[in-house]
Amino acid sequence: MMHILLLYIIFSNMRLSWTDERYLLYCPCSGRLGNQLDHMLSVFSLAEISGRTLVLMPFISYTSNSSAYDISISPFENIFDEVHVEDLANATSWSRFRDAGYLNNPIKFACFAKRCALSSDLPYSRYWELLGVHFNGSFTLTRDVLTSRDAWRVIDSEQIIVLPYPPGTSPPKPEFLGYQRMFRWSSVLADRNRELLAGALDRPYLAVHLRVGQDVLKPCRRLSRDNLVMSFSQCSPLGIQPTFGNCIPSREVVISSIARVLRAHTEISTIYMATDSPTVVDDISRELRLQRGLHVVSDFLASEFDDLMRLEKADVFLGSCVSSYSAFVRRQRLSRGATSHFISDDHSRREL
Repeated sequence: MMHILLLYIIFSNMRLSWTDERYLLYCPCSGRLGNQLDHMLSVFSLAEISGRTLVLMPFISYTSNSSAYDISISPFENIFDEVHVEDLANATSWSRFRDAGYLNNPIKFACFAKRCALSSDLPYSRYWELLGVHFNGSFTLTRDVLTSRDAWRVIDSEQIIVLPYPPGTSPPKPEFLGYQRMFRWSSVLADRNRELLAGALDRPYLAVHLRVGQDVLKPCRRLSRDNLVMSFSQCSPLGIQPTFGNCIPSREVVISSIARVLRAHTEISTIYMATDSPTVVDDISRELRLQRGLHVVSDFLASEFDDLMRLEKADVFLGSCVSSYSAFVRRQRLSRGATSHFISDDHSRREL
């Protein structure tokens, strides 16, 4: 009987310790994977300022078919090492937060506007629906919470704070870049890609990310020295000019950029190409194989997470100036001292 009582006291205290925590959740609802990763840097900062436990929310992938446009979600811990994050910050996985029973009761969501309503558009309401979260009201935050720990003390009675969108920007502000250290590949993703990285991709290999989809046409037309759209600012220190041709490079510019990198890395004979436009890559790959005798590998069935890891693990990387996806790869490579290049038609450039 004493053993049962002792166990009850132990588990009661464990539960009390868990429920005394204060949590910060958010919806990664501002763009595709590259943007979500940009925003996570500011989320890590906000969690540190707030003193709350950050819940590592699942990523959003956008899917479409002939009849519908929808989203799917991927757990953070399937892509990145959650234990590594927990070693560096006060954080927990979504699955552990969910399994602790917090979803049994409706949750309020927070926002920065006087009129606080959860959008019914994709991906907002659909994201929380997939996670099984039901909201019961809302409350308004002041902008002070973005920079002040004291502002969080005012709302300390709210155990769970859910932001309808991430608080940062894409590209991220320079003061957030130090949080790149939080990202380390998960064993799940590493195991899934081990065979390809050890087999079809003979080392050393060059990884090329080509971002030329229709959705970048409009912002690229607005590109100028005073308006560095999307992630183009990452190429400014390299002397790459903000032109439409450097924002959406032609087939000829892509091939010449690859040739330029290969002249500097003569040991490379294998290229891995990832893109949002398979038809363009097919055309470029054919020319690289036929005219230059290169071994070109593409995997159009790969997930965006698989491609991300394959690009980062490459011996040499050639990215797209406009892409936040390329920006993440560059930051991750920079943290281990690896060089990155960018596709451009300019002659005045430097390595990064």
